Amino acid sequence: MQSKLPLPIGASNYKLVSTEYYYVDKTLLIKELLDERAVITLFTRHRRFGKTLNMDMLRTFFEKTPKDTSKYFKDKKIWQAGEKYTSQQGKYPIIFLSLKDVKFSNWEIALELLKEVIRNEYARHPELEKSTELTKADTNLYQKIVNDTASDANYLFSLGALSRMLHAHHKLAPIIIIDEYDTPIQEGYINSYYQQVVEFIRILFSSALKDNPHVTLAVLTGILRIAKESIFSGLNNIRIYSVLDTQFSNYFGFTAEEVQTMADYYHAVDKLSEIQQWYDGYKFGNTEIYNPWSVLYYFGNNCTALPYWVQTSGNAVIHEILQNLNTDTCESLRELLNGITLDSIINTNIIYPNLKDMESNIFSFLLMTGYLKSVNTTIDDQGTYICQLAIPNKEVQSVYCNEILSLLSNHIGENIVHTLN
Repeated sequence: MQSKLPLPIGASNYKLVSTEYYYVDKTLLIKELLDERAVITLFTRHRRFGKTLNMDMLRTFFEKTPKDTSKYFKDKKIWQAGEKYTSQQGKYPIIFLSLKDVKFSNWEIALELLKEVIRNEYARHPELEKSTELTKADTNLYQKIVNDTASDANYLFSLGALSRMLHAHHKLAPIIIIDEYDTPIQEGYINSYYQQVVEFIRILFSSALKDNPHVTLAVLTGILRIAKESIFSGLNNIRIYSVLDTQFSNYFGFTAEEVQTMADYYHAVDKLSEIQQWYDGYKFGNTEIYNPWSVLYYFGNNCTALPYWVQTSGNAVIHEILQNLNTDTCESLRELLNGITLDSIINTNIIYPNLKDMESNIFSFLLMTGYLKSVNTTIDDQGTYICQLAIPNKEVQSVYCNEILSLLSNHIGENIVHTLN
């Protein structure tokens, strides 16, 4: 009997996953991005829902490299979409930043990590070092950053400068991809350097994204849509797609059809009901979505149902926002735990310092981070989202029972928490 492909648990390298593992084909994301023609696109999705793998897929598709990388796509859906799309393969210089590992408890070291990410990306383009197409000032800046002698001010405007250099050298404006852009911002909120990191990233992004003629397009991912006045000030050309939007809804996470196909491949069709109860329940736009991280772990662990996703990161922000909850919010949590849905205004344009200002902000955060789902979404005359909220599935239910209630007991007392069960 032919051996089965291994599962890409924790893998985010597109070349590796698409050739040596079971790969759920999301390459039509490329087609939709090209069709949409937005200059800047931001996708906000839950952690571990395939953002990094998709961004590496975009880089692999678009990046101009000495080696032919079309082989990674010729058996994928994008290659059937036609010459309009395949002609874009391997065409562009790419600026790729992943901020997912910029985590530290103080601003000084976090800043050094940010600078290292930028420095490594500069070093990834050695063709610029001796390019005759660059100005002397740009050549000097390139050398300063690569040699770690640049000033903090140099780094603030480094992305815009790098896009200008790449455009000059390659005669084609680069594509910018920034993965997990808000990880340093969350860390800043937790560790009390929020204002410093927001100011740095605001200027860094503005230099590259605001009215920049040296960019073909830019794609960013994160968990929260940070308010425009906080990070994306003046970026009128940005298109933001959250879990509430219908466009691009099937490219992050697994659809029911994809899980069905995977279950059939691994001879586990009889487990579909259990998979649905534990890891389904998310709804992106109008699309039913399964948690991809947990589904992969489930198949990889002999189809044993456990809360895999909730073990992947700490709950420091949840701990922060659940402090000093009022009685009404505790009652709302009790109703959710008892399977009752609740209606709430959802603010998709929030900033971390305002998370605890209103109950609706707390539930907005829980929805955007995957701890709640929207059963039904409407938009009122003022353009405000009104969502009918519920706990998605058994896995997340276990979080409320084992972790969130424990956090609450430290702040509102065990007797009150007991009433939530």
